[in-house]
Amino acid sequence: AVFPLNYLGDESRYGVLGRGLSELVVVDLAHVRGIDVVERIRLQALLHELALSESERVDPSTAPRVGRLLGAGRIVGGSFDVLAQSNLRLDVALWDSTSISSLELSDDLDNLFRLANQLVFDLLKTMGIEPSHEEIERIEFVPTRNLQAFIAFCRGLALEDQRDFEGAARQFSEAVALDPAFGMAAQRVESAEGMNASGPTTIATLHEVKSLEAVEPGADLLDLRLQNLGLNLRMNLSLGLESREPATEIVTHDGELPDPPPPPPR
Repeated sequence: AVFPLNYLGDESRYGVLGRGLSELVVVDLAHVRGIDVVERIRLQALLHELALSESERVDPSTAPRVGRLLGAGRIVGGSFDVLAQSNLRLDVALWDSTSISSLELSDDLDNLFRLANQLVFDLLKTMGIEPSHEEIERIEFVPTRNLQAFIAFCRGLALEDQRDFEGAARQFSEAVALDPAFGMAAQRVESAEGMNASGPTTIATLHEVKSLEAVEPGADLLDLRLQNLGLNLRMNLSLGLESREPATEIVTHDGELPDPPPPPPR
């Protein structure tokens, strides 16, 4: 699972970059055989329900528990900042069941996409995974070189996370207008418009503890929320087409439909 990167700076225009950078990492990791990446919408639904702050998401005591709930063996998270002279710095951690690995990268903001690619290769190296030549080519593909288009794309992701699909569609459309070859943004336009037309989807609300007095002293409330949310997620995500019985038609042995029942007596 790849968490949105936490912005440490104070310039609001850069704050949305964390979601876009994480999305680039998700897309690139998904190209590598043997890696199953948690869907961003599922991760965001969980973070929304847990109401974790950005710092709590990457807390060493919290991230692994969220990962277990998602069924993720590894968690990627961290922070970024845009320093003097437009220098972009990434501080990323990779959690697994036994260890935490830290990665530090920096480059000019104009080289954001190259830096994101390098982050993916460093993550793969840390995991002991060697990508194939074809996978390397896919990872090195840059969806856009227009920074302003990418920032509009990131704003769209942020609005999508807030379930403002109409606003998200507008931002994705702006990204496409700035770079018509930005295919990732074009796909998001269609998905956001579809979500806006059908209405936002949500997972079940948490079953909160009935009263704090009923909780054993010293109990971890986050653990209780994780357990309750885990149950709700399993219940909701399991209700797919397989849970519904297929419709059947009653036919006679010769393939003819049976006669209709007689009218009720008057």
